[in-house]
Amino acid sequence: MVSYKQIIPVTDWFYVDSSENNDVIIYHIAAWGLTEENSVIGLISVQDAQNWNPISNPCARLLTVPPSRTGMYKHKNELLDREIKKLESERLQE
Repeated sequence: MVSYKQIIPVTDWFYVDSSENNDVIIYHIAAWGLTEENSVIGLISVQDAQNWNPISNPCARLLTVPPSRTGMYKHKNELLDREIKKLESERLQE
């Protein structure tokens, strides 16, 4: 389990990756976590975490992005057109 010395909320940051069939996978970064080893890790909010187990765990969760060799952190100004389209399509589904 990773321990954090500090958690800093952020906006306009994403973790972008692609699937095996080259579809865009994009996660909104909710915060940066500074680990005990002084590494900075992007943290994402788990959707519907409030409903996940309301009896034993009523709090929302922040998790690290899934492990990947090809993903990267990007600011919204760095997103490619296809990444922006994916982001817009996800917003329409919400």
